[in-house]
Amino acid sequence: SYDPLRRLLSPCYAADCGAGCGLDGGQSALDLRPSGAYGGSQEASAGVEKLARGGGDAMAVAVLDKHAIDAMLEGFFDAYNRHDIEGVLDHCTEDLRWEDPTAGVLHGKPAVRKALGTVFRAFPDMSFAKNENVYFLSFDATRAASSWRLTGTMAGMLDPPGYAPTNGPVDIRGMCLYELRDGLISHHTIVFNMIDLGRQIDALPPPGSLMDKMSVRLQRMKAGRKNR
Repeated sequence: SYDPLRRLLSPCYAADCGAGCGLDGGQSALDLRPSGAYGGSQEASAGVEKLARGGGDAMAVAVLDKHAIDAMLEGFFDAYNRHDIEGVLDHCTEDLRWEDPTAGVLHGKPAVRKALGTVFRAFPDMSFAKNENVYFLSFDATRAASSWRLTGTMAGMLDPPGYAPTNGPVDIRGMCLYELRDGLISHHTIVFNMIDLGRQIDALPPPGSLMDKMSVRLQRMKAGRKNR
């Protein structure tokens, strides 16, 4: 019997399975990607649309949503790489909540606009490696995630908190979590290793160094006072 969930998650049973989906043998609906950078098949997309119209299948609708959300996130990162602050914010709702380890929790576009300006001044050549961005979408298309790699040079002041430029490279990996509403980002959470970044910009001592050992002793002294 025809199982639409299995049909969408696994390769086609056969070219003559009778589902009328338009996918060729060996192709899965979830193998589809938008046109452009992702490639993709217009015939296969039409097949998924048939499934969505004919059976109201939630998975088929999720695949269609994935096309639009993939494109939105691509545009979001493209604006980042251009250092186009307004372009970044165009992909977000007016009541945006933005959580960044370096800036804290920000509410609304004006606060995010200011924070992005600070970052772009500190790292004027920062960019996300396009071929290392990977996107994930929840089945109900209300949440998404992306993994990324960011590189750049700390050529300007990072203020706040007030770190001086090192003119040295940074190379960090992280991920973003998104809550989506009406095709836009309403809640953006950035996650990465702050200790790694701190060491790359000389804000934290190298592991095993004298300063690192002194910071360990200082932490133990503070913890001892708290535990008395």
